[in-house]
Amino acid sequence: MLLKKLKRYGRQRYASLLRRPLTHRRYIDGKAGMTAFLDTLKAKRVDYVVLRWFDTLPDISPGEDVDILVADEDAARIVDCVSVNRRSQDIACDIYSVSGLPGTSHRDGSYYPPDKARQMLEHAVWMNGLVRVPSVDEHFLSLSYHAIYHKGYLSGIPSEHRMRNTKVVVPQDHDYRGILENLHGQSSHASTALDMTLERLDAFLSGLGWRPDPDTLKRLSKRNEWIGEHFFG
Repeated sequence: MLLKKLKRYGRQRYASLLRRPLTHRRYIDGKAGMTAFLDTLKAKRVDYVVLRWFDTLPDISPGEDVDILVADEDAARIVDCVSVNRRSQDIACDIYSVSGLPGTSHRDGSYYPPDKARQMLEHAVWMNGLVRVPSVDEHFLSLSYHAIYHKGYLSGIPSEHRMRNTKVVVPQDHDYRGILENLHGQSSHASTALDMTLERLDAFLSGLGWRPDPDTLKRLSKRNEWIGEHFFG
């Protein structure tokens, strides 16, 4: 275990020195602040969205990070606005490019289906003239995707299957089920009855072309037990 940690640290340190991080994690200058960062993105006309938990921006809750989706062609420009190394006041952010370019990927792939990611950027709206966020519909769909395919049982969303449901863990930071129920009610899909379970949400997203392809599901199943049981069990 110690050897693995040392090797991981060595790889991260080497990547840091080259400014070629192995992961999507970056850091926003905490002294300059979140507003200055967002103003810079606006001035540079970077094609991006903050994916979720953006209602309080530019204020950031303690321990929270900022999740950003960016167009492939602007990935280098947004990376230039952040740091690989963290200082005490810096704000953690995760940057994902549409197609999952090196250093802005999610588990060696794209964070969302690339066609849906591009659609999110095309339909993005300005919130308070400060930050670009997804449209109401795509906020609902993308957060559903995140809860099901990235979090699985850790989202706190129940399963329809009794044995699977024993594995559901209610998170301390976000009420995914309650938030998704609220977003569903605000979206154009509000007239469609939707039970907030992992299986029903998956079927709903599949009907809209939001379910990951089989290769992506296989990749995500390595860290998402629900995917493994539902699709490959």
